[in-house]
Amino acid sequence: AIGDPSVYEEVVFVGYGEPTQRLDIVIAVSRWLRDHGAKRIRLDTDGLANLLYGRDVTKELSQHLDAVSVSLNAPDAGAYAKLCPNPYGEASYHAVTEFIKHAKKNFKNVVATMVNLPNIDIEKTQAVAEELGVKLRVRQYYKESLRYKSD
Repeated sequence: AIGDPSVYEEVVFVGYGEPTQRLDIVIAVSRWLRDHGAKRIRLDTDGLANLLYGRDVTKELSQHLDAVSVSLNAPDAGAYAKLCPNPYGEASYHAVTEFIKHAKKNFKNVVATMVNLPNIDIEKTQAVAEELGVKLRVRQYYKESLRYKSD
């Protein structure tokens, strides 16, 4: 459906479902994109893939993708578990920070993100991102439209 990927500046794996839950598809499509002239391929992820697969998948992903954006979302495990409920509970936050550390070793371009929501401390989340050695991109939340927009 994408047609000629060379006409786009960037192709991004993102969606309402987590792209890495279908790791084999992300890799296969990335290969196809690269073979057909994609300039830049990025993954937007929740950062739980290593936990899901029980191994570090960042090196494998870095062989097919150019950049990764990881939803850090919060400054600590408690806030993260409330904001991003999942089967792993508070352990998921540690998995996200570890994913970022591994991604940092394997990708040239890694960014952490969060949505500017009430009761989530941006400054503390920024400090976590700095400690992990990545830039934090804060996305603005628009309650009226139930959408957020990148700054």
